[in-house]
Amino acid sequence: MMRADYIWGLLLLLSLSLGWTKAQGTNNTRPVFYCGGDLVADSGFIGSEGFPSFYKPNTKCTWRITVPEGNVVTLSFRIFDLEADSQCRYDYLDIYNGYSNLVQKLGRFCGTFRPGTQISTTNTMTLEMVTDGETQTRGFLAYFSGTKPYTN
Repeated sequence: MMRADYIWGLLLLLSLSLGWTKAQGTNNTRPVFYCGGDLVADSGFIGSEGFPSFYKPNTKCTWRITVPEGNVVTLSFRIFDLEADSQCRYDYLDIYNGYSNLVQKLGRFCGTFRPGTQISTTNTMTLEMVTDGETQTRGFLAYFSGTKPYTN
């Protein structure tokens, strides 16, 4: 019985330390990003489906990031390239302060201007990318990490 507990614990630790589940895989040369998924890790990379290839048209992808309890999620964009529109009506990335799109929206982003660092108030953050059927570009690549919350 103890050996089974040890194996399950080891598998859990391994999955957490790898930093991806359904949201990202690997092909031995670079990460492969999927349309949405759950990322449970201290830190890692998140990207639009197929990045750095162009993202697919007419999709809605939702990613949920969870870092260890007692931390907040800090998200820093490395590359950002979505269809540009002054009101972000066509292709956009919404970022939410928590585990769903029913909580505070931190922002909606599109175009090629790289958003500033986004910080949640809890250990979870949700990203939702919506695309239309027209223009597609490279999408986004960002780095997330769990950091201690700032206190005065």
